Amino acid sequence: MDPTDLKIFAIDFEGNGREGILEFGAICLHGGELSNPVDGFCACPRETGIFLSRRKIPLERTASGVPFDNFLPIFQDMRRQGILAAHHAATEDTLLRSRCPSPGFVPDWTDPDRSLVSWRPWLDSRMAVKKVWPRLNSYGLRETLRWANLEGRWRELGKRFCPPDRCRPHCALYDAVGCALLLDCCLRKLEIGPLDLLRLLTGELQLRLAGIL
Repeated sequence: MDPTDLKIFAIDFEGNGREGILEFGAICLHGGELSNPVDGFCACPRETGIFLSRRKIPLERTASGVPFDNFLPIFQDMRRQGILAAHHAATEDTLLRSRCPSPGFVPDWTDPDRSLVSWRPWLDSRMAVKKVWPRLNSYGLRETLRWANLEGRWRELGKRFCPPDRCRPHCALYDAVGCALLLDCCLRKLEIGPLDLLRLLTGELQLRLAGIL
């Protein structure tokens, strides 16, 4: 695959450290187009939970779901094909690594001569938006899409890709679609490609971790 023409896989998990991943959604962004949506519910180890009620996840969906581990090959294949992305990606990275610390050997897209055994580096749409609009009051997904005048497009694509009863904020695939829209908007605004954005945000993240930014 040409590393300058990478696919981006926007991912969202609904869940937490206590109850695990209860719902997942992912969609491919490539050349400004969204395609290949995947979503599903996962078995919950608890019969009830505050997260289930807060996110309005139907109990019968998790009761009839299968363990998230059954879906891991989907995410490993995504990582082999392109870059994983999320809005505030640390959450998705933590939840994914809690189920599978490594995807196996995968390409290091920033260096074609190397392979990695890591889900990282992620593209973070929240960090990307800060590059484009550095002085917003809030960088939540819904607020940022509203600021970018993308709420209507979000609803439109949600109806196209998402199950009718999961076509709203805090539903996994719907939020993954929103993340992909924001990344596409940022790529256009910055006039760069996915690999350049990955390098830009990865470098900034390392500076933040070092306490320089």
